[in-house]
Amino acid sequence: MAEIGKEPLKKLYRSLRIYFKVLYNLISFKPDVVYVVVSTVGIGLYKDFLVILLLKLLGKKPLIHLHNKGVKRWSKKRLNRMVYNIIFGKSHVILLSKKLYFDVEDYIYEREVFYCGNGIVNTLNTTANPYLKTNVTPKLLFLSNLMESKGVLILLEALGKLSVRGLDFHCILVGKPADITISALNKKIQILNIESKVTYVGAKYGEEKEKIFLDSDIFVFPTLEDCFPLVILEAMHYGLPCITTNEGAIPDMIIHGESGIITEKGNIDQLSEAITELLKHPEKTQAMGKASRMRFLEEFTIEKMENRFLEIINSVNEA
Repeated sequence: MAEIGKEPLKKLYRSLRIYFKVLYNLISFKPDVVYVVVSTVGIGLYKDFLVILLLKLLGKKPLIHLHNKGVKRWSKKRLNRMVYNIIFGKSHVILLSKKLYFDVEDYIYEREVFYCGNGIVNTLNTTANPYLKTNVTPKLLFLSNLMESKGVLILLEALGKLSVRGLDFHCILVGKPADITISALNKKIQILNIESKVTYVGAKYGEEKEKIFLDSDIFVFPTLEDCFPLVILEAMHYGLPCITTNEGAIPDMIIHGESGIITEKGNIDQLSEAITELLKHPEKTQAMGKASRMRFLEEFTIEKMENRFLEIINSVNEA
């Protein structure tokens, strides 16, 4: 994206190169399996549709990997329904979770669908014990772009309730401004009178981000719109109990009551009660943190994802 920028001619040139490259490889390499990551909405959908159309004109059955959702919502338009019918007709599909099948159920039988959750690299050594913390004041962490859909304003409302109750905590907000500006964020914090309880530190990467994860006690991510948020995997990787929502594939990631707490999205009262539960019971926080780390190692490392992916490729190839 940095190479292309926003110049339309460069985008057009790059797209045409991709189409010709695909055509060349289909004719010369003659692949058994063609794996394609497809956008489900927006301009990306139509660009990817042309690739799928090319495959099908040459008699190939693509293996389509979806990393987002929105098919049901975009199916309200007749043109999009036609595009989806061509994309998913006589295709195999990989979804991140069974909980996301509802989004494509109008276009493909579940027998043609495979499931492969995401994974990330385990960067902590085997002797690391990240779920044991020494903070006197419990530290909450929110990490995402500052977007309403990620639930940061809902989190602030919940923190306002906790502050009124006199609970001891400090929350670190990490992320780039998006549809919420820094000034709007600060204004919300001031209105709720939680300036002493909340600190916004901007976007953090690499070692700085790792230090914040390791120094936090509880990860709070009350997202309203997501599929399989990698930031939750990061929190699990660092041994943090996760307080989040019943959105997308999250209930497959977090075991409610064991490695975290799942609340109804948009429910401020439930969110504040969940945070209160862990603030008042540090032993439960540590136990959930340990369970969170163990679940990450068992299900969501990059190696686990690669093994699942390879099994799918072999299954499609043998079909």
